[in-house]
Amino acid sequence: MAIFIPKETVRPAYGSITPYLLDTVGVRATDALVERYKTGCAQADGADIFWRLDAYGNPMGGAVILHNEQGVGLRAWDILERNPTLSGIYATYPCLFGWHLLRMGDAVAIVQDEVTALLGSVAEPRLTWLAVGYGQNLTEGLLAPLAGHDVFLYPDSLNAEPWHGLRMPTKRMVVSDAFTAERDINRSIINTIKS
Repeated sequence: MAIFIPKETVRPAYGSITPYLLDTVGVRATDALVERYKTGCAQADGADIFWRLDAYGNPMGGAVILHNEQGVGLRAWDILERNPTLSGIYATYPCLFGWHLLRMGDAVAIVQDEVTALLGSVAEPRLTWLAVGYGQNLTEGLLAPLAGHDVFLYPDSLNAEPWHGLRMPTKRMVVSDAFTAERDINRSIINTIKS
């Protein structure tokens, strides 16, 4: 199911993931994450809006996800912008969650889930954390604009095999199997934050 949300809706707001983030990373980090990633809130049920913004902050799509108190996504919908503006080097549709934060030369971490990207940016702020998002597959086309960056892929058990098969011309691309077995990536990142 696709829903359409006007561009003017892109503004930071607290949603259903906020209590989980407050409990996990604290008030200051939560405020910074909401502002930095421009996460929004659907007014009807408090579901989180995870925008896919290009380098200029234009919405290229996204997802609306309702989370429970443990940060688990309960329901999700795709967002499609009516007339996406395709301008600039990073403005290809679809783009990754967090794309608007990317600067030339940044080392990049790519994960499946938006919440994982938020937590990762607190645990390891030297990396720019991007997420593929709900229901989207990472492709060489999505990776192509990252050719000048060091790229670290952290797949979970569901997408480890396809991510290992990806090839791209980059400074360095590493696919880590650290979270493909029994280890939960969010729990591991939270342990790093709290240590």
